[in-house]
Amino acid sequence: MAAVYAAGALILLWALVYPCAHFVFGRLQLWSLMGDGRDGVVALTYDVESREAWGATLEDLGAAQIPAALFVTAGLARAHPELCRRTVAAGHVLGLRGRQALWPRAPWSALGRDRATLEAVSGEPVVWYRPGRVETLFSVLGARAAGLGQVLGQVLIRRGTPAPAATAARLAFPGVVLRVEAEGLPTGFAADLAERLREVSLSCGRLSDIEPERSLIRRGWYWWEGEFTRRYGVETVPASDGGAPVFRMSVDRYRGPPLIEGAVRITEGTPMAEVHFVNQTLGRESGAPTGVLRVVVRLRRAFSDVAIRMRDDPRYADCRLVAGVTVLDVGDSIGRIGLWRTPARGRRMWFMRIYLVFLMAIFHRQGFRVFARFARLRPIWVWLPREEFLARFAPEERARR
Repeated sequence: MAAVYAAGALILLWALVYPCAHFVFGRLQLWSLMGDGRDGVVALTYDVESREAWGATLEDLGAAQIPAALFVTAGLARAHPELCRRTVAAGHVLGLRGRQALWPRAPWSALGRDRATLEAVSGEPVVWYRPGRVETLFSVLGARAAGLGQVLGQVLIRRGTPAPAATAARLAFPGVVLRVEAEGLPTGFAADLAERLREVSLSCGRLSDIEPERSLIRRGWYWWEGEFTRRYGVETVPASDGGAPVFRMSVDRYRGPPLIEGAVRITEGTPMAEVHFVNQTLGRESGAPTGVLRVVVRLRRAFSDVAIRMRDDPRYADCRLVAGVTVLDVGDSIGRIGLWRTPARGRRMWFMRIYLVFLMAIFHRQGFRVFARFARLRPIWVWLPREEFLARFAPEERARR
């Protein structure tokens, strides 16, 4: 019996040190840099594994004129000190990329030496650290003991990712740390990424420009949102006025009771473009005194951007419906801009009510103090058939009409 208890204790210890630590510190990224999303800044970081990739990355960043952080191992830095000095001279941050810490002594015995090596070669203090591919309790405690700030990255662009700049821009959100594997990146990646980020009102900044997100709940939400975005191909719709984007959209199929408006009837399974609010924009603007007219004008312009994307992007060619579920309808703003509304019903309604109320409580400036007010709201489907939507919001279609 004692052997069984001992085995159970070992399994529990292993789970705490490896999978549990990887989820809490690697996925939710507790103690790792993650922005609060209120400044519109994205931090671009690279994992560098070879001299060739290091030199090509510096050339690419120089042509794009944007800052970045390059994470290298102490061994690579020792072998190529000229690239270390070149990185620092160009205004980029040089961070320490750690070895995989699988045993208790590894972080304490290696991190200090590696940090000293990188500082001696570059001539600059090293304050940022990125562990091996798997975050463990040892690497977390080792970094904190060494006084290093951890930077993992909420969006990872792996080697061989198709259209890496477009993928990174689609997955990015304000305050995100982009983690890019430098090996095999196409020439002009940095400039292409910077241009695509500008389209959605984001800009590349330094790690020090990121205001840390202190809410563990929002950290968990950002992780889930990133996984959702990656799996279902959700994209941010750029704002034509140059401001913060209001909507994200994706291709889906309608699920729920029929939507009926006059002679129009939408049944389950109809291909649709599903529209979502950008949570970070919603969080920045929540709680501010805003007139109904301003809300209507902003939403009309944002839906016009959605209509143009739907009209011009072949991904949405088969969508017969534009729809989304919301609990927000300030001053009947939805009706004022010409969208149809149908109360959400059935089991989906209860799920969406809990989901949306919780979402509002997370991102509203007053946090969970507004939960009681949101709990009284009811989710509604906001929708229009494709032809009607384009006729009302796409400029060329309105002109023809």
